[in-house]
Amino acid sequence: MPIVKVTIQGCEYSFAPILVGQLRTLKTPATLATNLERLDFWSPYLRSSLERAGHSLPDVDTMNVDEAMEFFTQGLDAMLRATGAQFDPPKTP
Repeated sequence: MPIVKVTIQGCEYSFAPILVGQLRTLKTPATLATNLERLDFWSPYLRSSLERAGHSLPDVDTMNVDEAMEFFTQGLDAMLRATGAQFDPPKTP
């Protein structure tokens, strides 16, 4: 299983690929149209990816908004790279 390791906010995390059943959920047009920007939508995917790679999802409720967004952006990128996809987040000014 491909694992992608990244350092986010000074902590090292490993991410495993998305599972096939999770990919099927993501490919549903209604799911994509309403959920892509919601952190609570992505939490189960990231939690599963992290746990299968030997890590746990940090408590994002204790992070400020900027920290949480950084974690989710970098975490999604790593999870998608482990899956063989590429995530091109918008550049912040």
